[in-house]
Order: sequence, then structure tokens, then C-alpha cells
Amino acid sequence: MESLPRLVENGPAAGKINADLERIDRQIRDDASPCRARPKSWWYRETKVSFASPKFLSLGAFNDVYCDGAAHPFTFLE
Repeated sequence: MESLPRLVENGPAAGKINADLERIDRQIRDDASPCRARPKSWWYRETKVSFASPKFLSLGAFNDVYCDGAAHPFTFLE
């Protein structure tokens, strides 16, 4: 599963943003782990930086999920 990108700059703002991105990644990995452990299941994630400037950052994540035994897969953007 692809992780969200991290800022390479130093400083308190970048540290806070990177900590938030890590928290989001950890939550999605935790949510996905029971499903990914089942045979024939997947959780695919692709991330993209849609805009970056010194004062603004916009990220997107495309998630495609199927948990074996579920009625159907689901896809969501975040």
C-alpha cells in the first residue's frame, strides 16, 4: 500500500504536517490489515501531490478495496 508523501523541509510546521501524514497512513494500514490478511482480498492505494507551494499542499489518495466475503469491492478518494 502506497504511503502519503512527506515534506523534506525542516521546521515545526513541516514536522507537524509529516506527523499528521504518518497518523493518516497508520490509520489506513490498521483499517486495511484485517481485510488484507484474508485470501483473495486487496487494498490498493495510489497517492498523488496535486499542488505544492511554500504555503499550500494538496494531496490525493485513490483507494481500491476488496475484502473476501464482502458483497462487492469499493473505491474511495481522500
